[in-house]
Amino acid sequence: MEDADTCPLDCTDILLQTDSEAGTDTDASGIMFFVIPQRDIVVTSIDIFSIIEEGGLDSVKRVEVYTKEGGYAGSESNEDAWENVYNNMQSLQGPNAPTRLNLNNMEGVAIPAYSTQSFFIYSDEARIVASLQGDMTSDNALEIYQGIEVDEKWEGGISSVLSFKGAFR
Repeated sequence: MEDADTCPLDCTDILLQTDSEAGTDTDASGIMFFVIPQRDIVVTSIDIFSIIEEGGLDSVKRVEVYTKEGGYAGSESNEDAWENVYNNMQSLQGPNAPTRLNLNNMEGVAIPAYSTQSFFIYSDEARIVASLQGDMTSDNALEIYQGIEVDEKWEGGISSVLSFKGAFR
């Protein structure tokens, strides 16, 4: 498997932005979902949209991103199954502008072609914007599949099916 150092340009030159129709957005403390690349890729960053919790005046909030090989089903409450690839205080840009999260200090997450890789994006201080529509979004490099809302990190509190809204780079 290639990594950020050995991967040719076509491996890191990806951009898949998801969109949603008006009125289909929602928000959650966290979202778990999985991706399947159509070629070897390295995801160096993820763009998210956010909403600051009511009463929050400061847009700088902690955001965490975890990843694991394979699907997320059965690992919703298993912190040991996940690798933390982002855990920083971040100036969130809000629901109308993306906030870029650079994974592993821009070293990224290498994912071999046709393998399943799960992601978990979470903040207990802000809400992550997601979409209520769509089972899967894809381009020629990556497929992003529908996931689940997570209310409390590692508690297994799952309340609805959601789709990731943002971008993979």
